[in-house]
Amino acid sequence: MALLVGQSFLDPARLQGAKDIVLAELKRSGLEFVIAWPGYRPVRFEARTVSADGGPLTRFDLAQQIILAYALFFQKVGEERLISSMAGYNIALFQGSKARADTPGIQFMQLYLVRLRKTSVGCWVADIEIV
Repeated sequence: MALLVGQSFLDPARLQGAKDIVLAELKRSGLEFVIAWPGYRPVRFEARTVSADGGPLTRFDLAQQIILAYALFFQKVGEERLISSMAGYNIALFQGSKARADTPGIQFMQLYLVRLRKTSVGCWVADIEIV
């Protein structure tokens, strides 16, 4: 999938194969997507496997759903002042232009979406790199 999250949210030109149809083989209209960030409680989201108009889902449509889920997760961490129980995985409580030196951590803009994969228990997770 390979997409720099913060800079590419609305730009399909930045995603190779953005118009490709994905997940067409699934026989349901949604899938369970889990963010299992180290040191935080896992958060579950429902992702559509068809477009908003009921047609096939594109790679870009799916990427936008994943990015939105991560944005909501980061927002929750900031609003609830959650701290990772594992050193090195803290999400910055203040993001973007509101970032503060006294609360360092990973910024949403540093996320790089590599791929989406199905786990052995049937839910889906995104492989994310920090850049």
